[in-house]
Amino acid sequence: ARSLHNAGATIAGGSDWPVSSANPFNAIAQASTRKGPLGVLNAKESIDRQTMFYAYTLNAAKTLRLEKQIGSLAPGKQADLIILDRDVFKVSDDDLFETKVLNTFFAGKQVYAPAS
Repeated sequence: ARSLHNAGATIAGGSDWPVSSANPFNAIAQASTRKGPLGVLNAKESIDRQTMFYAYTLNAAKTLRLEKQIGSLAPGKQADLIILDRDVFKVSDDDLFETKVLNTFFAGKQVYAPAS
C-alpha cells in the first residue's frame, strides 16, 4: 500500500479482501505493522495509521462516488458514526487491534450498544 500511496493512488479500505480481518481496526493495525498470522509481510510496504483511517472513511466514500454524502462529518452529510473505547490515534498497534465499538449511530438513531 505504501508504494501505491506514494505514487498518488487513493487507498480505500474494505472488508472483502482475504488478507486481513474484516474488522477495520485489525486491518489498520496490520497495515501499519505488516504483521499477520504468518509473520511480517514486506515491512517496507507499511502505511501510517492516519492514511489508513482515511482509507476506511473519506477515501472509501470517494471510491463509491458518495463523498458528498458520507465519509466525513460535515454539514449536510449523513452523520453515521461510532463511539470507541479508546483514542485510536494514541494507542499502540497492539491496543488498536483490540479496539471495541461502544455505540453505533445510523441516521441519527442509536442502532448498537453492547449489552450491559
